[in-house]
Amino acid sequence: MVIIKYRRGDDLRRCHILFISASERQHSAQILAGLKDASVLTVSDLDGFAEAGGVMQFVMQENRVRFVVNLDAATQGKLRVSAKLLALAQVVNHGQAAR
Repeated sequence: MVIIKYRRGDDLRRCHILFISASERQHSAQILAGLKDASVLTVSDLDGFAEAGGVMQFVMQENRVRFVVNLDAATQGKLRVSAKLLALAQVVNHGQAAR
């Protein structure tokens, strides 16, 4: 595994997994738009990230780290999410909670 810190304007489509940090909050919509249809697993802990089109969002619930998966975003990027992973996740579609 190689970890690279990207700068704004870099070609993010070359990476497999992209973590969008809080420092990029103002640019997250632009980043997600640039990765639309790309096979990049986008991950963040920003509020509303999955609903905004990110694939996976980490959230704190009852002092535990949980995660939200946006199935539409995963499918659009041709990413498959295993049934075992989905069983543990909160799932959203089209910005709406599915379960």
